Amino acid sequence: MKRTISILVIVAMMLASLLAIVPVSAAEPEGTPVKNAKEFAAMDATGTYYLADDITISAPYADFKGTLDGNGHTIKFTGTVNDNNWNTIFRFEENATVNNLTIDISGATGAQRVISAKKSLTVDGLTILGAAKHGIVFGEGASAADLAETEIVITNSDLNGTRRAISDNEGGKDVKSVTITNNTLK
Repeated sequence: MKRTISILVIVAMMLASLLAIVPVSAAEPEGTPVKNAKEFAAMDATGTYYLADDITISAPYADFKGTLDGNGHTIKFTGTVNDNNWNTIFRFEENATVNNLTIDISGATGAQRVISAKKSLTVDGLTILGAAKHGIVFGEGASAADLAETEIVITNSDLNGTRRAISDNEGGKDVKSVTITNNTLK
């Protein structure tokens, strides 16, 4: 009887150790997958999306209010930015969220700002490759009332290659809160 219990304990321990080394797959990102530039350009401004692959785009994206999970992928911008949005590659209107994304602007012409946000913006895990005057500008075109409700959160990001990594474009007007943590700014 003792021998049977000992064998069962050993078998249970072996099974437990095997389960400990079985990899657990990452959760599927939420939202609609974006696999190419055409799908990127067709994103609804208030939707939730994730990149299913690296993509190359040649036109800026304006007025986004949703969530974009880069899912570890890269958006490479190769176009010329010459618009009325202060030569911005990505313009977010309000309450936008960007996570786990690399934006490569090394092939861009005329880019002054990589991301501009009129109202609240949450960024986590953004990497900018290439050079621009501004990495992230917040408060762009916002009223004093809008700014009073604006919350900016930028964490775990690498904003190298920009002369001003993070800046407030509405000099002197108060925003509700700005949280900048665990970033590399050069």
